[in-house]
Amino acid sequence: RYKAAVLVGTALSNFDAQANVTGIDNFAENKRFTREWDTLDKTIKVKEEGDALFRDAYYDRAVRLYGECLALDGDDDGSSGSILRQASNWPVASTKANDAGGKLHAVLHSNRAACFSSMGRYDDAIKESSHAIEIHSMYTKAIIRRARCYAKNGQNERARADFNRYLILVEGAREYPYPPPNQGSSCNFDMPSDVSDRQLGVVKSEMNELGIQPIETREKQSKMRNAIARRGRSNNWLEKFCCKKSV
Repeated sequence: RYKAAVLVGTALSNFDAQANVTGIDNFAENKRFTREWDTLDKTIKVKEEGDALFRDAYYDRAVRLYGECLALDGDDDGSSGSILRQASNWPVASTKANDAGGKLHAVLHSNRAACFSSMGRYDDAIKESSHAIEIHSMYTKAIIRRARCYAKNGQNERARADFNRYLILVEGAREYPYPPPNQGSSCNFDMPSDVSDRQLGVVKSEMNELGIQPIETREKQSKMRNAIARRGRSNNWLEKFCCKKSV
């Protein structure tokens, strides 16, 4: 929430200026505040530059800048807390998730996944999507991107799992909206309830093209098989009745 952070930073800056006028000595806090303010300012600028490069399809350059944003947050003593290689100069997938910034870092990992996916580097895209999901377990954009990357990689079982995870979350949110008003985790963005009917329809079409059946459909077919078996009917009739077999 950049705007909120800027407002708070401005208020603190004004308070700090007033404290200096009144002679209040708060050197340690002033130093910490200055460092946080500089980090915020740089993060905003670097992310916006990365977004502009991504829109212009300079994915290799955008992924570096998103990585730099992830590397910006350090320890309280100012030492580097980077999860990337030095200065994020290596456009490789992060080794672990950086959840220090909550939503910001989930988005940065997801953006890096989008860059890698656009470059055809699906293994790296899967890793970055996984980091985003580790921070925000219901991050639908990251879940469906990882599903598509698994499919591109020929990892069909994992693709099926993620497609169905997405489907269960989104359809479940239609019946049981989450989070309740003013409740839930701090990562209330790109939630299952935010997915439109059109987006859900696109995903279902993808699943159909890939031969991936929704779990509910497969369960219904299993129940039908059992019912038909009890009645002594042949499975050949069932195959004609049901849609094509799951992969």
